[in-house]
Amino acid sequence: MNTVPKSLCLGVILSLSGSLYADTNPYNNNSEKMVEYFQNFGSYLGYDVSTPPDSPKKASPLLNADKSTLIAQMAYMWLLGATPVNAFNTGLQQFLPTSMESASSINSFANYVFAYQKEGSYKSDSSSSGAVSVIEGIDQQTYQKDPVSQGILNILGTPNDSVCKNNDGTAWIKNCDFLTQGQVAVNNIGPLPRADEFYSYTNLEDIIPQLNSNTLLGPMVFDQVDPNSNSTSSPPAGGTGSPKGLQAINQAQTASNFLRYVTGSVTPIALATQQSYDQYYTTAVSDNASEMDKNDAKAKLATYLGNLRSYSARMSVGLGNLYYIFSKRMPQEYSGTQSSHALNEFNMATRRLYAPKTGENKSQWIDEINSAPTATVQKEIALLLAEINYQMYLSRQQQERILLTNTIMMLINTQTMQPSDTVGNDPSVDDSVQ
Repeated sequence: MNTVPKSLCLGVILSLSGSLYADTNPYNNNSEKMVEYFQNFGSYLGYDVSTPPDSPKKASPLLNADKSTLIAQMAYMWLLGATPVNAFNTGLQQFLPTSMESASSINSFANYVFAYQKEGSYKSDSSSSGAVSVIEGIDQQTYQKDPVSQGILNILGTPNDSVCKNNDGTAWIKNCDFLTQGQVAVNNIGPLPRADEFYSYTNLEDIIPQLNSNTLLGPMVFDQVDPNSNSTSSPPAGGTGSPKGLQAINQAQTASNFLRYVTGSVTPIALATQQSYDQYYTTAVSDNASEMDKNDAKAKLATYLGNLRSYSARMSVGLGNLYYIFSKRMPQEYSGTQSSHALNEFNMATRRLYAPKTGENKSQWIDEINSAPTATVQKEIALLLAEINYQMYLSRQQQERILLTNTIMMLINTQTMQPSDTVGNDPSVDDSVQ
């Protein structure tokens, strides 16, 4: 069966609409039915024929253009604001090279959710707005502008306790200014409970919430307000003279402390002792040592530092993934609206299924689309396709992180099977050649 082209139908509508409106008799039931059928047919084709042809045409707008526009703008801006970047310096803290078009407007969102973490400063009063920042007595200075860089600095820059001991390691040096491995662990844990207390609920009730993974994954927007006092000030966690351990007064700080525990940041790895490192370094630069001893000492130090840096780079993958999840839930503000990337994604995915009825908004999308003209439905379909493409882009971003993580795991596993440096101990070499 051949279908009638819409262009031909439109021509018929336009040619008949004038005479129809002119000839319609309100007392003629047949004419009234013809008008009704004619209007329904026009609506089916996406045209409003309820007014004469010489009147201005009525547009078929989106069901809620203002809301759709706002969600689209927030999706664009909050995606950039919640994307972790290397904020070590301004040259690295950018999505696009400054020479490219629109670079300045896009790069302005880089590291947005961690903008409060200023280098060289520690905010412990109300000016910090309850933000999750570096912690004095736990994080190494100079404080970094993004948490992953700070985590790498904590790995590479937390010295062994031996730097605060005398040469034979039998006594502590008074007024040692180094924030050592042991001191960081003490400041993270806080006052040590007695043997009959460390397992008690009284001792654990403040710790349990910080060890629950749902603290990170559950909220869609982290609350940064103290529910007990409506204050946004940060607690003086850690710090010399008042070692209270890791504390949290809101959701954001509780999730941040979970990341410190789950990544092992509360117990920094042990770096080389000062004595052992100094022994090899002295040999490597000594004019009295033989070339054999000097080269051997240099190789040992270089291998140690290389392995330490490789470990830090691998740790950054896990840190980056976790803070990627964390930053999606950090609150952002646009045009007076506070939300987060995670909440915006939830709204985009669910608002057509169900929208909570607030204020004057009493209708659901499914009811509106059911009674909307064809042209409006087509516009909604086009908008929905654009949002699907955006969701596919987010999936590709996550797939990149999964690919990176799996590749690192594969490389680590491959290293455990690397050939031996001795031919006789190499299982890949046939016994017949030995």
